[in-house]
Amino acid sequence: MFFEKALLRLALCLLIVGCGVPSVTVRPHSWDDPFWDSKNYSRKEPNSIIATNTDINRPYKEVAIIQTTGRPKDEKEAFRLMRKQLATLGVDAVIKVRIMENRNYEGVVVLFD
Repeated sequence: MFFEKALLRLALCLLIVGCGVPSVTVRPHSWDDPFWDSKNYSRKEPNSIIATNTDINRPYKEVAIIQTTGRPKDEKEAFRLMRKQLATLGVDAVIKVRIMENRNYEGVVVLFD
């Protein structure tokens, strides 16, 4: 009985606090975009992906939204997570990154023209 109560309290704590391992989710604007055909993108180095909370002054095409989950500890960790995931997709940048009310981060995934 004691073990069950302790487990229940732990589960409630995790649910309320939102403890978890930070990760990212990418949502394409449209699956019909030719970019998402697996033959059209190649892996890049994570450090080559631009990550910024502002807009950039060069032509680009928005292809997706990226969001963190699990509440990264700060913007630096959020950018690291985003770059790591986006490098596998071969995109050029994530821009306009902002912190949301739930302490996760969201940004716009772009390809340069």
